[in-house]
Amino acid sequence: MNRLNQLPTLRIDPSEKLSLSYRGKTCLGVAGDTVATALFANDVRVFARSLKYHRPRGLYSLDGECSNTCMDVNGIPNVRTENTLLENGMVVKDQNVKGSANRDWLAFIDKLDWMMPAGFYYKTMHKPAAMWPVAMKQIRKAAGLGVISADHKMKGLYDEVFIKAEITVIGGGAAGMTAALAAAGSGLRVVLLESRPHLGGCFDYRVSTTGDDTPLYKRARELARQVDECGNIRVFRHTSMIGAYNNNLITAFQVGKADDSFTERYIEIRSDSVVVATGCIERPLIFEHNERPGVMQVGCAHRMARTYGLMAGSEAVFSIGHDLGLEAAIDLFDLGMKINCVADIREDGQNPELMLALAERKIPVLKGWVAAKTHGCRKVKKVTLSTVEGTVKRQFPCDLLVASAGLTPVIGPFLLAQAEMSYDSRTGYFLPTGLPKKMFPAGRMTGVNNPDSIEASGRLAGLKAAAAAAAAAGADMDKAVAEAEKAVSAHPGPERGCKLVTAPVKGRKSFICFDEDTTIKNIKQAIDMGFDVPELIKRFTSASTGPGQGGIPGHNLPLFVARYTASINTPVPTTVRPPLVPTFLATYAGYNHHMFKHTPLHDSQKADGGIFRNIGVWQRARYFSDDLECREEILNVRNNVGMLDGSTLGKFRIHGPDALKALQRVYVSDMSKAKEDRIKYTAMCNDDGCVIEAVNKRYRLRTRHAPGLCGRAFLRAARALIIHPGRLGHAEGSRCRIRHS
Repeated sequence: MNRLNQLPTLRIDPSEKLSLSYRGKTCLGVAGDTVATALFANDVRVFARSLKYHRPRGLYSLDGECSNTCMDVNGIPNVRTENTLLENGMVVKDQNVKGSANRDWLAFIDKLDWMMPAGFYYKTMHKPAAMWPVAMKQIRKAAGLGVISADHKMKGLYDEVFIKAEITVIGGGAAGMTAALAAAGSGLRVVLLESRPHLGGCFDYRVSTTGDDTPLYKRARELARQVDECGNIRVFRHTSMIGAYNNNLITAFQVGKADDSFTERYIEIRSDSVVVATGCIERPLIFEHNERPGVMQVGCAHRMARTYGLMAGSEAVFSIGHDLGLEAAIDLFDLGMKINCVADIREDGQNPELMLALAERKIPVLKGWVAAKTHGCRKVKKVTLSTVEGTVKRQFPCDLLVASAGLTPVIGPFLLAQAEMSYDSRTGYFLPTGLPKKMFPAGRMTGVNNPDSIEASGRLAGLKAAAAAAAAAGADMDKAVAEAEKAVSAHPGPERGCKLVTAPVKGRKSFICFDEDTTIKNIKQAIDMGFDVPELIKRFTSASTGPGQGGIPGHNLPLFVARYTASINTPVPTTVRPPLVPTFLATYAGYNHHMFKHTPLHDSQKADGGIFRNIGVWQRARYFSDDLECREEILNVRNNVGMLDGSTLGKFRIHGPDALKALQRVYVSDMSKAKEDRIKYTAMCNDDGCVIEAVNKRYRLRTRHAPGLCGRAFLRAARALIIHPGRLGHAEGSRCRIRHS
């Protein structure tokens, strides 16, 4: 395919050719391509077949939000090719097909959807009972996507890195970069994570301008330059956040470049504060055959042209619910795409400058209209548009339908951090109301779309994060935060969002979840059976349980359930669990280093023939012979003398005027007699006198360690520790006797 090679927004290098093998043919791409864009450039439109109905699936998004482009790459199944960078010599295969993706012999199953209502696998094939073992084998054969060889070995190097930083910023768009720069200005260490191979976010490919008439892509590159030049900001590109845990522990993984020393690496960051600037994805528009190849999101079609130099189609129809759709239609028209019509779900509220630009280009606009159905087999040939009430319909020819109901924030990090979320009726977003401690939202996910508002929001979040992180050091940043809040209020606030969930159709082939082939009809069936909570409907229908998690159906499912049921007044988001993005087990495993600490006695114990084992972060000598029962060692310690290496024990620093009083209340010995620079061995008791802990954790005495031991033997062992704290050998012998009883 001919590329638009002269665009200033491109992220590819057309001069560097790369190749991949697909179905026995060599396909050419260029440096910077993903596997999916390289295949698209070679006229591949059907990438895979769907899980249940074997429907053709094409390029829909570019951030791995669904399984449409999951393929087998170099022997690894279910690779998200739309955000997997192209490497020379890759071998790519389609999956879940009998024959090929273009001509799948199992495509007839699509006609049998009436036999598979919501939850049919729970209600059929178990009566009579003798039928179930046979049916179970067939279900297991059909279940799952992709096949992997049992002797497959992962190639590459998988590293791991553990980082401590005052502030972590998730998202490298304009808001994330501004937040990182604002936080770094206070002298704190900042880590910036960006899932794409380059910084910029939604600014990266857009030619519209900021308030000072700077094109957004130029502003993105200027911010990226400032971030790279800032000494206390550490940037991780092509890095996906996968987990958020207590005390702002953030986990992620990074995909390495060709010249990196790793293929992928696991990243664990302990932060004082976190800024979430993950932006928005597009909320899919639901209509009949809304996942047919040739249907794309606005951002996908726009980025294909501006980032990869590929026109997604030659003749397009737009069905959108936000101004970004109007902006994309204008830009793609200027790049040479024929736009037959723009159907805007909204009756009013459009940006007047964009409407004027559409009129100047003589692009027809239908307000209050929406896509109702696409026509074609393996690709779109025409589309039926209708009013949102379904009273009037019109058809337009096209090979590309750009469809989007609106925007929805990427709230996965907040959901993983157990934030309280509530539905905002103005924006139509799920927004955090009960924020986790020292975690702050920024950018488009707060509902703002004005470029200056996005940057102001990022600066405010960065300063708040810095103030929270520096509070312990006594830093006073109240004035800077107040000025940033004033700047935010001076710019346009959150915009009104589109509320339309589905076109006026029956929903038999209107898919709410592409991963699991779940339709609106299936959701209605589940609700009619009594499931009226999105979390239960999700499980009963499998919607949103695929590799995309909540990417495609995550917002529409709660909205539709709230609309369809009278018992639910407010939409409630469903649960999201880590990993937020599919991750290789090899990435979690890392290099499989033997990482441990040595005790001061390590060398002498090794010289004496010690057999070492990893105990937590330490390597300790467990025994000194090949006799696993260690009988001679035990007898020697019991009858002669033994020495304990206690350097690995947990340590507490207790200070203050009542430190001694606190120790006296829990330890059985007189702690006032403990001398400086000496060790005292004693036991800790609770308020009723029961032993709860000895100083050395290895000598913890609990009955569950020896369920068959008589009470007298247990008391004898406890007595050895409490009454004779200096007789370590006796205590060790008692412990071994208890363990081996």
